[in-house]
Amino acid sequence: MIEIVFYGRGGQGSVTAVQILAQAAFLEGHFAQAFPKFGIERRGAPVSAYARIDDSPIQIRSNIQRFDFSIVGDMMAVSPVFLFREVKATGSVIFNVSKSPDQLKIHAQRSGRDDIRIFAVDATGISHRVYGETSIPITSTAMLGAFCSASKLIQLSSVTSALKEFFPPSLVQKNIEAAQLAFEEVRGD
Repeated sequence: MIEIVFYGRGGQGSVTAVQILAQAAFLEGHFAQAFPKFGIERRGAPVSAYARIDDSPIQIRSNIQRFDFSIVGDMMAVSPVFLFREVKATGSVIFNVSKSPDQLKIHAQRSGRDDIRIFAVDATGISHRVYGETSIPITSTAMLGAFCSASKLIQLSSVTSALKEFFPPSLVQKNIEAAQLAFEEVRGD
């Protein structure tokens, strides 16, 4: 079973992203769960959302404590110490930053973790290019594209199909563009 967490801020689409990811996994014949965890429910507040993907029915209904993939849409939404402690051995973290993965590996190593794969994509920059300037950058779809590229777990075409089920036709193309750009631009191991 693969367990995934998205960290973001309210309004960035983290909750919707795990639902899209679960739908994409289902379209590929996998079993999937998606569920959010909220603090104070308001725009801009830290949000985490979770997904499980497996080839067998998923019987677990508890919170996820350790992750195979952590997807960080907003660096202010999670403490690096907590983040690196909760990633499974040989797990991966995908950051929304303009820094290089090597610059981020230093933080993992300072936390005593040299067994984590680090990826980086400038999802905020992609958001500005695709959606224009917004008060809170819409990074979730780009982070899904980066996840597809980094994990090789779900095909980008499945995410594209799932997007069509979540957004009206007027928004689908921009979301597909954001996912495609991040898929191509993600850097890492």
